[in-house]
Amino acid sequence: MISDEFTRYELRTYAMSIKLAAQLKEEKEAAIQSLYDDCSPSTRFYDASTDRWLKTGVNTEDKAIEIIETREMFDKKIKRYMEKIEAFNEALNTLSEAEQNIIKAYYFKNIPSDEASLYGAEDKMCKYIGDMNYKKHVAEKEARKEMLRKSVIEYKSRCS
Repeated sequence: MISDEFTRYELRTYAMSIKLAAQLKEEKEAAIQSLYDDCSPSTRFYDASTDRWLKTGVNTEDKAIEIIETREMFDKKIKRYMEKIEAFNEALNTLSEAEQNIIKAYYFKNIPSDEASLYGAEDKMCKYIGDMNYKKHVAEKEARKEMLRKSVIEYKSRCS
């Protein structure tokens, strides 16, 4: 069960997603570059003390997989932030121009506002995003049920 309650704290995290997504994009590029920098060709050398040929370097297949997994992990996180940014902006657009100015001033310029006006605008945004998240959750749950129904029907047809 998902709660349809969406709090001011969560609203603040949605507003911060703009900065966090940009920061994560930079971290992604640095992490990927670091992984590429760690790639070195394999070399073989003879160790006279052990009378064996040894191999040094990185397994390129393993390194490629690590790079792909790292890129996918960052992309997944960035996508979540982008979804939060989109939801925040969508909720912001439901407000009056005066309420939008209050939210923008408070969240992006750190300009204090009349508490009652700020809370009123925040409450509207929280309700909108909470409703939107709830509807999304219900739709995902129904899509999953439908997929499972199809799987069960397919299974039954194979078994009969």
